[in-house]
Amino acid sequence: MTKIAKFLIFIALIFIAAFVERTIEAWRLRSNKVEHTPMAKNRSMVVERETVDISSVTWKTPETSPKGENWTFDLFTSPTIVREETEFKSTFPWLEKNQSTINFEIVGVKRKIYPLQFSGYFNQPTVDGQKSEDQSFSFMLGDAQTNESLQVRLGQIVDRYKVEILSFAEKGPDGEIQGYPQLKIMDHDLNREMILTPEKKYYDHLFDVRLRSKVDGKEILLSRIEEVFSVGTDQYVLKKINEEKKILEFSQKIGKDSCNFSLEFPVENLPRTTKTI
Repeated sequence: MTKIAKFLIFIALIFIAAFVERTIEAWRLRSNKVEHTPMAKNRSMVVERETVDISSVTWKTPETSPKGENWTFDLFTSPTIVREETEFKSTFPWLEKNQSTINFEIVGVKRKIYPLQFSGYFNQPTVDGQKSEDQSFSFMLGDAQTNESLQVRLGQIVDRYKVEILSFAEKGPDGEIQGYPQLKIMDHDLNREMILTPEKKYYDHLFDVRLRSKVDGKEILLSRIEEVFSVGTDQYVLKKINEEKKILEFSQKIGKDSCNFSLEFPVENLPRTTKTI
């Protein structure tokens, strides 16, 4: 065999080997495509969800806590819970109000003065050297609003003020003079006994609270805790007067919930006791 014939046979074998290799590779690719096609189809499938009419769904009403509606809250935003004496109170963070958004301001706060003030006492005078047969004291009372004075005696009923003069103590049991003399009266309007001394007398639970509306500029007068008042379309309640911290605490009803906030009042309007001379 000549060298040329050997060379041609060698080239032919190379072409045959290459053809066989390509045929096997093509068969392999076809086989893989057939095996993966179902998975590809599964991946491209679109699942159609059933559409639900929300109006046809019945929602269960949440149970109300025995402590009140403000104790029911979602799991993501809890309320601010504080302890006041023996009770706990909660405030929702989304209901907290900034002072700048409150549509009223405090003008003045002071205790409400009692209409009658004890200004002095004396014995019946001696006339021409003769003492009066009635040796009991007479007492001077003053009207805190009109500055009028009136003289009264023990057992007397003063119809104008609906008070009765009950008793008088010039000194304490051991002779102490601090907080004396004391004149005890019965206030029939309040249905309670009151003690008057030379110091100014204020009501225990009544105040002169003056507010001013930022809506129309009108003045709002309050006299007691839990008093309700309105400014524009908003309604508020005076919850507490903290004389020590000079703070008024309010509550506003927003929907089913309450928003609690506090405002400072001017120092010059602090309730204070003044002695009469």
